[in-house]
Amino acid sequence: MGWVSVTLQGDTARLVHIVRPAGQKPRVEWVASQPMVQSPALWVQLRKRWQLDKHHVVAVLPRGQYQVVSMEAPDVPRDEWISALRWKLKDVVDFPVDQAAIDVLAIPGANPESPVRSVLAVAAPEERVRPLAEQCQDAHVGLEAIDVVESGLRNLCALTGDAERAQAMVRVGPMDTQLVITYRGELLMVRYIDANSAQVTDPDDDVRQAVFDRIALEAQRTLDMCERLFSYANLGGLWVAPGLGAPGLVEYLRDVVYVPVAEMKLDEVLDISRVLDLSTPEAQSAFSAALGAALRVEPGVH
Repeated sequence: MGWVSVTLQGDTARLVHIVRPAGQKPRVEWVASQPMVQSPALWVQLRKRWQLDKHHVVAVLPRGQYQVVSMEAPDVPRDEWISALRWKLKDVVDFPVDQAAIDVLAIPGANPESPVRSVLAVAAPEERVRPLAEQCQDAHVGLEAIDVVESGLRNLCALTGDAERAQAMVRVGPMDTQLVITYRGELLMVRYIDANSAQVTDPDDDVRQAVFDRIALEAQRTLDMCERLFSYANLGGLWVAPGLGAPGLVEYLRDVVYVPVAEMKLDEVLDISRVLDLSTPEAQSAFSAALGAALRVEPGVH
């Protein structure tokens, strides 16, 4: 069956369907995009056109509609983390947290048995999450999860390199650049950089140089911090997600950072042979968040 992810960013809805055949690369069955219309009409259209009632469905909140905060793990049982962190988030996020949707991602330690010392708290205001859930319910879409862009990028990054070493990935998006670092399939760090896809492809050499400088500086700082905080993770490399400016950014970063740098080749980590719509770097970049979200493991599968 697999997952169908739906990202709602700007004026476009993008969908990806991925299945995970045993012993093979995850396979992209199809991708699709369509202009946004007023919800819940959008979800009715999507359900009918793409048979969403026959798949596990995950919706991805747009960047800017939630916050991701690094915090110390509460000294309580794991099933009480959300309650314990809710009051701490009051002084960190810029919206009321009493009814906010909150999830907690554990940051892995040196080994699976190590106690969790740090977490990433993901918080979204109720007025962003509740309407989405209600629209899906009204459209008879069985929404099973609501995710964030960073979790999808984690899933993509986790496909690269050696799983027993930390891997970093830079993704230049339409709003900003995200840098994620994963270890054993989980997020270690998330950073945001003031650089977007229009800037890294700007025809002006000076503009591109300034943007590359910003990305490289923040990447170096973040990698250094990762080595200090998580020395056990043994950083293996930095990957640049597909995009029109990726080759130039790769070449620039190779001269600056101290770990191997390479462009992520989507066809090396995913089976995209059935999907002609992912044949260009521009398309691969546009669908990156949806691809990552659709890499969720099916319920009951480990």
